[in-house]
Amino acid sequence: MSTMSVQGWCKPEGSINPVPIESMYFELTDQEHEQLEAMEEQLLMHHESEEFLPVDAKK
Repeated sequence: MSTMSVQGWCKPEGSINPVPIESMYFELTDQEHEQLEAMEEQLLMHHESEEFLPVDAKK
């Protein structure tokens, strides 16, 4: 099991720069960790900016 943290950002109207709003922490299984690594490689290889990963929020 591993953990991942994501920092949320918000760009207020009229502002030039975004500001951090909060951090979110997730626990990942080994399988989920491998899926994220594969998705990262896919994004880098195809020069894409985003990818969708379905999650089970009930865990």
